[in-house]
Formats: sequence, C-alpha cells, structure tokens
Amino acid sequence: MTQPWSTSYNQTLPTGAQVSVGFNGQKLSTNNSFQLYTRPIRPTSRSVFQQPLLPQSRLLHQQTAGYHRPQQFRLSQYTLQDSVMKLVSGAELAYWAVVGARENLRVQEKALELADAALKRAQRELELGASSPLDIFQPQAQYANAELSVTQARYNLAQVEDALRKQIAVDLDPNLRNLPVVLTESVDPPVTTAKLDREALVETALRTRPDLRANMQQIDVDDLSAQRH
Repeated sequence: MTQPWSTSYNQTLPTGAQVSVGFNGQKLSTNNSFQLYTRPIRPTSRSVFQQPLLPQSRLLHQQTAGYHRPQQFRLSQYTLQDSVMKLVSGAELAYWAVVGARENLRVQEKALELADAALKRAQRELELGASSPLDIFQPQAQYANAELSVTQARYNLAQVEDALRKQIAVDLDPNLRNLPVVLTESVDPPVTTAKLDREALVETALRTRPDLRANMQQIDVDDLSAQRH
C-alpha cells in the first residue's frame, strides 16, 4: 500500500524574489511476509528561487496590490448600494403601477357608465321615432369600445398586482397569494410649500449616485491593474 504525503512553503521577498521549498514522499507498506522493503519511506525535496530581472517593477507590483484591495472594497460597497437602491426603486415603481392601474380602471368604468347611459338614451329616442335607425350605431360603437377599455384596464391591473406580489415575495405563499392588495398611499400630489432648487438636487444626485461612484472606482481599479502589469 502506498501513502503519499507532501508539504510546501512559499514566500515573496521585498525585492520581488520568490522562494519555494517543497517536500513530498511516499510511505510503502505491505502485509506480504515474504516482501522486504529497504526504504519504507521515500522522501524527495524541491527548492526554487526566482528573482525578476526588473525588481523595481516587481516592487511596484506589490505596492499597487496593497492599494488594489481597498479600491476593490469600495467598489463592492458602491455596487451593493446601487443594487439595494434598484430594489427599493423597483418596489416603489411596482406599488405606484398598481395605483395608476386602479385609477385607470376607475376612469374606464366611469366612461362605460356614461356610454351605457348614452346608448340607452339613443335607444329610447329610436323607440319614440325621434332619431333614424342609423343614429344608433355610433352609441353602440362607443359602448363597445368602453367595454373593451374596461376589460383591458382590468387585465392590466391584474398584471401589475401580480408583479407587486412577486416584488414583495407573497406569491410564494398560497395562503397570501390570493389576498387583495390594499394600498395606503394617496394618489393626491404632495403639497409643497418650499421651492425646490432643481439644479442643486440634480448636482447632489449625480454626486451621490452609487452607480456613477462605482464606475469611477472601477476606473481607479483598472488604472492600478494597468500599473501592476
């Protein structure tokens, strides 16, 4: 039976030189009483010493590697902040999409009520002989279009409600999946008394956007990588 073993040690010196020392071997054993081993353990060793021809460039490689780690850490921070902001923004957009779809359905249902009243009035006028048979087609078409708009609005509302359920992960629970979505925010625009400085707000947003900061940090990381190579 053969039992291999190995160990190694590696170190990079400040001058850029690399030292590597390794030992490996095999332990041989058998249960054959007629077999004799003169060397039950057979070790071997290997030593390597490498010195770059340009030690200064190697030293720069090590220095830039030390600067590279905090740059990568900040890049990860900005990327994480950007991901969280996108999740929050997606949740807000999904919420207000439901608000908009419900308001649109309410408007379309009101338009259907008006179209139904107009069609009934036209039918009554036709029965009394106050209008010609051709005049009934336009109210009928308007009523049919209103019905179609209500159907489309209901379908769109069902889609955005499902998207909101997926956004907050309630679609995974069958007990919560079919519960109605209750909205608490008002659709009325907020009342603002102070005048907003749009240019200052845009400047602040551009300065603090994590995606832009991540891109700028990525440029610094690429510059350091180019110096290392």
